[in-house]
Amino acid sequence: MSLGKVVTRFISMCFCLFLACAGWAQDQGISSPPATKINKETVLGASDWSKGPFAAMRLISAATAVGDSKALLLGLQFHLQPGWKIYWRSPGDAGVPPQLTWTGSRNLDRSQTTIAWPAPERFDAFGLSTAGYSGDVILPIHAAAITAGQAVGLQLNVQYLVCSTICVPGEGGLALELPEGLALDSPYKSEIDQFLARVPAIDSSLIEIRTLTAEPTAEEEGGVLRVSFLSRDRAFTKPDLFIEGPMGVVFDVPHVTLQEKGKIAEFSIPLNARRGVGILKTPITLTLVDTESFAEFRREPIIMTAAPSLEQWLKIILLALAGGVILNLMPCVLPVLALKVLAVANHRHQSTARARQGLLISAAGIITAFLILAGGVLVLKGFGVFVGWGIQFQQPVFLAIMALVLTLFAANLLGLYEITLPSALATRMGTQKGEGFWGQFLTGAFATFLATPCSAPFLGTAVGFSLSRGPLEVLTVFTALGIGLALPYLMIAAIPQMGKILPRPGPWMIRLRQAMGLLLLASAFWLLTVIATQASSALAFAIGALFALSFIVLVLRRWIPASRLGQRAGFIIAFLGAAAVLSPIYG
Repeated sequence: MSLGKVVTRFISMCFCLFLACAGWAQDQGISSPPATKINKETVLGASDWSKGPFAAMRLISAATAVGDSKALLLGLQFHLQPGWKIYWRSPGDAGVPPQLTWTGSRNLDRSQTTIAWPAPERFDAFGLSTAGYSGDVILPIHAAAITAGQAVGLQLNVQYLVCSTICVPGEGGLALELPEGLALDSPYKSEIDQFLARVPAIDSSLIEIRTLTAEPTAEEEGGVLRVSFLSRDRAFTKPDLFIEGPMGVVFDVPHVTLQEKGKIAEFSIPLNARRGVGILKTPITLTLVDTESFAEFRREPIIMTAAPSLEQWLKIILLALAGGVILNLMPCVLPVLALKVLAVANHRHQSTARARQGLLISAAGIITAFLILAGGVLVLKGFGVFVGWGIQFQQPVFLAIMALVLTLFAANLLGLYEITLPSALATRMGTQKGEGFWGQFLTGAFATFLATPCSAPFLGTAVGFSLSRGPLEVLTVFTALGIGLALPYLMIAAIPQMGKILPRPGPWMIRLRQAMGLLLLASAFWLLTVIATQASSALAFAIGALFALSFIVLVLRRWIPASRLGQRAGFIIAFLGAAAVLSPIYG
C-alpha cells in the first residue's frame, strides 16, 4: 500500500471521528435530505421508529407473540436516505458497524442474541474501500428467551455510523413487547426472510474453494493471496470477495477473473510489505458475494515458499495419503472396492501368489490412472487452463458417459446380460482362473476415475497445494493419492490371511452380487443429481429416462430372448445410450 493511500485513510478516519463528536452535526446546522414518509403508527410486531439526521431504524419481529419455543427471529430495520450507508461487521478501510446493547430486556438470553449479517455491498470513495448497506436494509437477529412461553420485553440501544461524503453518528433506543400466545407470522416476517436468504451459507455445498494460497513476491516480505472458487450451481456473474483476518488487518480490493464459462472465479489480493504472508498463519474468513450466491468459509491458507520445507512436504504427503484412503469410503468408489472384494471371495481357492498378483495389478491400475491424471493436469497448466480435482465433472457429457457405464455394469451384476469376449482375445487376456491381467488393471483404473468427483477430507488441501506449484509437487501429491486409494488392495496383498476371513463361496455371493449391482445403480443416480446441479433437472430426468428404457429392454430380453426385441436388444441399447450421452450437447 502506497504512503499516499495510508495518509488518505488516516485523514478520512480522523475526519469521521471529528464529525462523531456528540451534537456537532446538529450544532452546525446540518440538515437531512427530505425523508421518505415513515408510518408513525405502532404496529403489532414492530417498535416505533427512531429517526436520526439521515437514517431511521426500528426493531421488528417475525412473530406477533413468543409461542412455545425459546427461539425468536427479530430484525433491525434501517431506512437510509439516498447516498448514505451503514457498515457491515467488517467495515473495511474506515467505519464502525452498528453496536447493539440489550440492557433492560426481560426474559431475554443476551448471550444467545446474534446478528445474522446479510451479504454486504462494496463502496469505493476517495481511495478507500468499505463494506456495508444502503437504502432499506434489515439485519436479521437470532435471539432466545430464557423461559419458553413467557412474554419477552425487548429494550435495545443501537449506536451506528451513517456515512456519505461525511460521517454522522446515530443512536437510538427501541422497545418491543412480545406477549405470550400463539406465534403467528407478523407483517414483517417475509421482509426478514428476504434478508435472511442473503446471509452467506457457511461452507455452502454449491460453492467449493479450489485453492487458497499465500505466495511471496519479489517485494521484500510482500506477497499475494490467491483464492479460486468453483460453483456447482449457476455461473458467477459479478462475484466479490470480502476477507476478514487478524485483528486490525484490512485487505485490499481483490482482482477477479472468471473461467470455464463463469463456473470458476479466481481472486488475487495483494499483501503489502509490512504485512506479507506472515499474517496468514491463522484461519481467515472468506465471504463470497454474487448476484444470487452467498457463501462463507473459514480456512487457513497454504503459505507458499520458494521451496517447500521438509515439514511441509511430509504434511502434504500425509494429507494426500489420508485423502486417498478415505476416497475408498465415498459413494462413487465403495461399490468398485466391494466388487473387488467379491472377486477375491469368488476365487479364494486360488493360490496366495495368484491372489496377491491380482491385487497388486489392481493397485498398479489405480496408481497409473493417477499418474495419467497428473500428466493431464500438467499439460493443461502448460496451456494456461484452470485445472482442479474433478474438473471434468463440470461437463454433463462426461457425467452421462460415467452414468451409462455404471448402469451397464449394474445390469451385468443383476444378471440381465453377460459380457463375452472373442475366443482369441479371451485366451490372450484370460488366465486359467480369475480375471485376466487387463481386467484387474482396468478395475483399479476405473476406481480412480470414479473417485474424481468425490472431495474426501484432506483432499482439497493436498490437491490445492500441488496445483499451485510445479510438476514435482503435482506428481508427488497425485502419486500419494493413488497409493492411499490403493491401500486396501496393498494391505490384502501384503497380508493374504486377511482374505481368509471371508466366508466360503455359496448362495450368499449371488445376493452380494445383486447388492453390488444396486449400489452401482445408486452411484449412477448420484451422477444424475450432479447433472441436475450442473445443467438442469429436466436434462437429468431425460437422461435417467433413457437409462430406464435401456434397463427395461434388458429385462424384456432376459424374459423373452427369442423375440424380435430380444434379438435387437444390443442395437436398441446402443441407440438409447448414445442418445443419453449426446443429449447434453443438443439439449
